[in-house]
Amino acid sequence: MGKTSCFNDPNRGGSFSARATCVPCSTRAKYGLLYALLLSTVLLAQRSAAPVSQWEAQLAKQPDNIDLRSNLIREYFRLSRQDPGAEQARVVHVLWMVTHRPEASVMGEPTVTVSRPGEGYDAVEKAWLVQVNKPGVTPQVLANAANFFRPLDLARSFELLAKARELEPKNQMWTVMLGEMYAFQIVGITALNQNGLPVGVDPSKTDSRLTERIKAELFASKDAELVVAVASALQVRGAIAASMTGRQAEIAALAEELLKRAQSLDPRNPRWHGVLAQFYAQQAEYATGERRTTYVRKAMAEFTAGAAIDPAAATAFPPSRYTRIAVEAGELDKAQASAERCLAQIATLQFKDAAIHDCNLILGRVALRRGDL
Repeated sequence: MGKTSCFNDPNRGGSFSARATCVPCSTRAKYGLLYALLLSTVLLAQRSAAPVSQWEAQLAKQPDNIDLRSNLIREYFRLSRQDPGAEQARVVHVLWMVTHRPEASVMGEPTVTVSRPGEGYDAVEKAWLVQVNKPGVTPQVLANAANFFRPLDLARSFELLAKARELEPKNQMWTVMLGEMYAFQIVGITALNQNGLPVGVDPSKTDSRLTERIKAELFASKDAELVVAVASALQVRGAIAASMTGRQAEIAALAEELLKRAQSLDPRNPRWHGVLAQFYAQQAEYATGERRTTYVRKAMAEFTAGAAIDPAAATAFPPSRYTRIAVEAGELDKAQASAERCLAQIATLQFKDAAIHDCNLILGRVALRRGDL
């Protein structure tokens, strides 16, 4: 039997469950890029000890300093893997935050969850129930509470995020979060590290009644936004979790089906063609031979269909991914136009240097294909 590696140690990475999944080395080799990403974040978290005692001393003088308290929560979360005392200290700070600042951004992180039933969980649960039942509760507080309940009470997390969507239907954040909750159940994620990446999976969850009910509801749903949110989550953290259990192809197929479902609900919306195109483009990056060629063709067909519905939609396609697909598909004029448009809009882009490099690289590839170089 090959060597295995357990990612769901309850004392490592903020596990949501005591059940462990051991990952064969052969699987890790097959999905090396995903595991490299996962491992790098875990190693980054294992940095030198932070000055906890100094932060606690400062906090005693400034009890309302949210930054200090947030830093302590994060550091105690890291230290709790080896030190039970750190876990107790973390819960104390989490409880204070729920009581006094439930809307704070740190309350949406994995570092504020409590993964086991007990006095600590009960105290924080009681505090959250007070907050979510207050008149005028905000969507942000509901979403933060949903984050807390996710490890042990997923049904309540669904309810809280659904209410957040009702209160603020135009805010896509709540839809994205709800989609992630569904995706986590589908792939069986049981643990996230402090960077939000999966470090534990329970394969039995993927075959549970709840998972089957969620899938059935999604394929019967007329909520295209939510269906796409679930599919998108399956392609990111869901793909990492699926690679840990050798179910990446199955989860990718499910994501594709969901994206097609969203497209069928609103076929004249160019956005759904764009997201399906990006899905195929992403699959092409990991494929070889005829499978890669097939994905490239499918991606280009979806990009073209979206642009045919609304020519302006083409400007919203990610230039780096769209132009690469266009070059591989032999659509050199489209690739060149997209790269030139990207360069013309460079001042509005966040990562200018990377965008300039990508666009110039594409123009070079186009010239090479045409024999101009």
